[in-house]
Amino acid sequence: MNERKKAKVVREDGNKWILAIEGVHRPPWLYKDKVERSPMRGQISVGSEILVELFKNDKNQWRISKLFPLMRNAHPKPRNNSSYQYQKKSDFKFSKYAQSDENFYLKIFKQKRLFDDNYKFDDKYNLEFQQSRFDKVLVEQINNNHIRQATTLLGANRVHSDLVLSPEWRLSLGLGGTSVYETGLTLHHIYGIPFIPASAIKGIVRSYVATEVYENEATALQDKVFCDVFGCNGEEKIGNKKYKSFYKLQAEKEKNEEDLGTRQGKVIFFDAFPQSTIKLEADIMNVHYSDWYGKGTPPADWQSPVPIPFLTIGKDTAFQFVIGVKSDEQFTTLNKTKTWLNNALREKGLGAKTAIGYGYMQ
Repeated sequence: MNERKKAKVVREDGNKWILAIEGVHRPPWLYKDKVERSPMRGQISVGSEILVELFKNDKNQWRISKLFPLMRNAHPKPRNNSSYQYQKKSDFKFSKYAQSDENFYLKIFKQKRLFDDNYKFDDKYNLEFQQSRFDKVLVEQINNNHIRQATTLLGANRVHSDLVLSPEWRLSLGLGGTSVYETGLTLHHIYGIPFIPASAIKGIVRSYVATEVYENEATALQDKVFCDVFGCNGEEKIGNKKYKSFYKLQAEKEKNEEDLGTRQGKVIFFDAFPQSTIKLEADIMNVHYSDWYGKGTPPADWQSPVPIPFLTIGKDTAFQFVIGVKSDEQFTTLNKTKTWLNNALREKGLGAKTAIGYGYMQ
C-alpha cells in the first residue's frame, strides 16, 4: 500500500538531496533518506518541503517511489519589489512535474503493483494504461514525428518507412533490464512507450545477413556490400582468428598504407515506434528448482516452482521500421537493406525467447 507523506530537504550531498520524512523513523545509522537531485533541480532547494510517495518493500521497509514538489516551494523573483506570498500549507497544488506519474516508464520501473497475486495484469492499471497511458492518437503523433525527423535529416527520397510489421505472437524486448520485477521491458525514457532501438534492429539484420546471405561473418566481412551497409573495421577478430575487411584487402592490393580499411556504414537504422495501438500481455517464467540455481541444493520434487512475471508486447502492436542513406548514389544499397531487414525480422526474430516463438514478425 503506497502512502504519501511530507518531507523536508535538509541538505545537498553531491547529486542527491537529503530528506527528512515526517512520521518515518530511521535507525541512528541511517541519518536521512537520499534521492536524486536531477529530476527537480531548480524547483526545490535546501529547506523546501515536498511530497513523497512511499511503498513497503519485501522486507517491510519504507522506500521512496516518487517525488512531488509543492507549488509553494517555488521561489520566483518578486516583481516591483512586492512581497511574494506563499500559498497556505493546507492549500498546495502539484506542479506539472507530478504528471510524470502518468509515464508508463516510471510506473513499471518505480512501482511494484502492475501484477495481481495470480501474475496477471491488475485490471485497474491495465485499463488505465490501455486507455490513457498509451493513447492511440499520441502514439501515432510520436511515430509520425519520428518519420518526419528522419526525412528532414536525409531527404524524403532517401528514406524507406513503408515497412510495417507486428509480432506473430509476442515480442519480449529488454527482458534482462533492471526493474523492481527483476525483469525488464524496453521503454522510451521520454515518451514511456515500448519501442525497438535502432541498435537492436541493425544488430539482428547484420547477424542474419552474415549467417544466411553469406557463409559466415568472416566471408561477409570480405564483401564490399556488407561493409557498405553495416560498416567494418580494417581487421576484426572472429573466434581465435583475425580477418581483414574488403577495404583492407583492397588497400593492401593497391599498396595504400594510409588506408586502414575501416569504413562507416552507409545505411542509417532508426528506432522503430508503434503506429498506434499498443497491447501489453503478461507472461511468466517458472523456475522449478530455484534452490539448485541459487544455493546449490540438489533439485528435488518437493521444491516449489517460483513464477517470475514479465511483460511482453502483443501481436496487435504494429511497428514502423525506418532506414535511410545520406546520398542518392547509395539508394541501391538501401533497397537491398530493406529486403534484408524484412527477411531478418520474419525469419530470425527479434528480442528474447525466439527459440520458443517470441519475436517473429509478420
